Amino acid sequence: MGENAIYLSKTGVVDVSLYLKALWRECENAGVTFIKGKRFLFREETPFFYDTQSGQMEEIEADCIVNAGGLHSDELIRQLKELKYEIRPNKGEYYRLRRELPFKNWFILFHLIQALH
Repeated sequence: MGENAIYLSKTGVVDVSLYLKALWRECENAGVTFIKGKRFLFREETPFFYDTQSGQMEEIEADCIVNAGGLHSDELIRQLKELKYEIRPNKGEYYRLRRELPFKNWFILFHLIQALH
């Protein structure tokens, strides 16, 4: 099992589309380069881009590479022999309620829903 986790005492709902657009813009303003349409891979522990249309490989030179592969990020990092981890996805469920409930702490409600399933 993993050794690290994030504890959130409260949860919330955000507009994911707006959040990601704002995050993208802020990252680009800070000098981050996003590369689409290319596959990232390692060859003998050297990072490369593989252009999925042309088939060309390009070696990467970077101070830092962020693995944003989502549920597939463990497959990507597995190419580096010394780094091993596995992602085990968990199903999340959201409910929209039609009326106000007497709960001020939604954390209790989430645990109640989980206990019922």
